[in-house]
Amino acid sequence: MQVKLKLLTGTRAGQEIAVPGPRFRIGRDASCQLRAKSDAIAEAHCEVQVEPGAATLVDLDSATGTFLNGKRLSGSSPLKAGDRFRVGPLEFGVEIIIRVAGTKKPKVNSVEEAAARMAGAGGADDLDIDSLLNGDDAGTAPSRYAAQLTPDEIAALGTGGGQAKPSSSPAKSPPSNDNTRDKAADALNKMHRNR
Repeated sequence: MQVKLKLLTGTRAGQEIAVPGPRFRIGRDASCQLRAKSDAIAEAHCEVQVEPGAATLVDLDSATGTFLNGKRLSGSSPLKAGDRFRVGPLEFGVEIIIRVAGTKKPKVNSVEEAAARMAGAGGADDLDIDSLLNGDDAGTAPSRYAAQLTPDEIAALGTGGGQAKPSSSPAKSPPSNDNTRDKAADALNKMHRNR
């Protein structure tokens, strides 16, 4: 979630200010992220707090008050897109951008690329090999095991039809066709059976 404040008054009206962290303090004090030179603004006047999925405006017991949508704020209140608040002579509009999904990555062209992306993702539960191969954003079911492939299993999945190095435990031989999706599914099934 990204919160921006748009200045609605003054010589800089229209300027957007990104709220960079979980606490964005407005006031005259040097510790404030947004400092104003007006006596109508307290040393620490108010604060915008941002948490995942929620933004809150908090008045820090300022003498002149913080006004949200024309009403004096007592304590704190949730913020939503389109809200307006006033701090002394400054009035701000609130913009909230909520991202539903992560950034789309380019389509994967090989199983090696898929395995490398899965291993580097750190969060394998968010990705699915089938969706990577098809270029989909939303796969059908997350693959818990994709990031646990061994280098030998990754080599066996390659498009060149290579085989995994023989292991000490007996295993079914991979299918004879060169369909990488079938090979990937077989390797994942094999890993799942061995758990």
